[in-house]
Amino acid sequence: MPEDIITNELDILKVVKHPKSRIIPDSLCTTQPDMTNEDETEPRLLLSCGHAIAIDTLYQCITVQLMDGKQEITCEECKEEWDFPDICNKAQMSMDEILFWGIKINLNNLSGVCPKCATYCENVSEQNELRMKCSRKGCSFEFCWNCKVTWTYNHECYSRKELRDILKNAQERHYNILKSKKSHLFAFAQIAMN
Repeated sequence: MPEDIITNELDILKVVKHPKSRIIPDSLCTTQPDMTNEDETEPRLLLSCGHAIAIDTLYQCITVQLMDGKQEITCEECKEEWDFPDICNKAQMSMDEILFWGIKINLNNLSGVCPKCATYCENVSEQNELRMKCSRKGCSFEFCWNCKVTWTYNHECYSRKELRDILKNAQERHYNILKSKKSHLFAFAQIAMN
């Protein structure tokens, strides 16, 4: 069933009216290297996260992420989420493209996969419930529809950005702990050698 949807979406994308050319406004042009191709000679635009990209490459990134079922568009380099209206403006999208991708984001929010077994799931609840249970026989994994983590009593849902920030902070703390332990071990080794 998901394959039929993807085929139909690709067919629709073929008839969407695209702009004849995508021209970067002078106010958004930058000389920074392209984050996906440092040898890029095409004009590049500056994104809200501070990275630069050629305008056609930006549109390709949007296409790939949303056709892969992502619910938001993020920077390929730093994973920061981009604001949809802002990115539509920067990619110089036609009204057809804006409508198509807006609908695609909504559809992506209604369908996804079980984080445990990767079975296709749909959120068909009229109340748009966050607690989901995988329907695959033998799985029955309960998870939060928004953040895709295991459902718990009094579940507190974190956005993907918050989860990335928590992970990044944990990694930094772990790195600092290891660094301090190495310096203590180094000092101990110096004392032992003398």
